[in-house]
Amino acid sequence: GEIKNVCQSIGNHNSRRLIIGVYNCKSFFEAHPADGYPLCGYDEYLKNCEILGHEFLMDWVRYASKGNLVSCGVRSQIGSADSGESQKTVKNALQILYRGVINGDFKNVIGLQIIGRSPGREGFFLSHWYKPSGFRQMLGDVFPANSFSVAEFDFAKGMVFVIESLGRKPQGVITVLNNVIGNVLPQNQFETLTAIREIIS
Repeated sequence: GEIKNVCQSIGNHNSRRLIIGVYNCKSFFEAHPADGYPLCGYDEYLKNCEILGHEFLMDWVRYASKGNLVSCGVRSQIGSADSGESQKTVKNALQILYRGVINGDFKNVIGLQIIGRSPGREGFFLSHWYKPSGFRQMLGDVFPANSFSVAEFDFAKGMVFVIESLGRKPQGVITVLNNVIGNVLPQNQFETLTAIREIIS
């Protein structure tokens, strides 16, 4: 079920340590073979098109009011059947935009949203690759510094955040790893994190 619904079914709200792992949009374009990631995210998705979808829409999203993630209106589309040259061209264009995102040319960008689908097949694949400062901003709004400590650790593909209530010893651990938050619908990510907050404090 949805994470927020699972959280509501948990009765005892003991103080818990929260560990969240998400993907860094930098690794959507950069492979890390020495760390066990031989392909960047872009190439990995195209390689796994039978599972994830034969058509991909990649859309830069910004962090808006009330915690929503909304489109910046800057998007690209590519399919597994497109030529290798077309796939390379789209990747290069996205990388140019990524450099603009990192340099602050696009305000409030939180990351890159990827939607995968296959014609004639029901459902879709959804993932988000985050700009570190963008995801930290959302975490800061859900877990304010006057009530929670947030520690960040980087790894080859992304970031891990360890969150604890200030002044309370954790009595357990909750993990939301492997970019699970990134697979939540963009309009529900803030409220999902808020639901998790209620069971760790």
